[in-house]
Amino acid sequence: MIARARRGTGENPFTDVGCIIVDEAHERSIICDLIVGSLKENHAKWNHVKVAITSATIDLDLFSGFFNNAPVVEIPGRMFPVKVEYVVSNGQSSGVIEVSKDTLRRWGQKVCIDHQPGLV
Repeated sequence: MIARARRGTGENPFTDVGCIIVDEAHERSIICDLIVGSLKENHAKWNHVKVAITSATIDLDLFSGFFNNAPVVEIPGRMFPVKVEYVVSNGQSSGVIEVSKDTLRRWGQKVCIDHQPGLV
């Protein structure tokens, strides 16, 4: 999007674009922030382009407020339980790699053999 805007066609490089979707906006990378900032800054010039900012964990008030209290559409979903397993290491970097390989192998077997839904 940034490259297209830079080389664009004068004031409106998005004449053939109807919607721009920014996904996982909560991750706040530099590129994402530049895109979101450009969309806000140029809204008057690009007002024919709809903008959809998506995320499962975004701060709704922050992003809606940033876009002058833009409407928010919430789509219900569900959270899946997460089990955290800590792996004990012997403190050596090569040991960490071997323990990680063993752990991944064990989890892979659970998925392939036990067919435990939601494991990965």
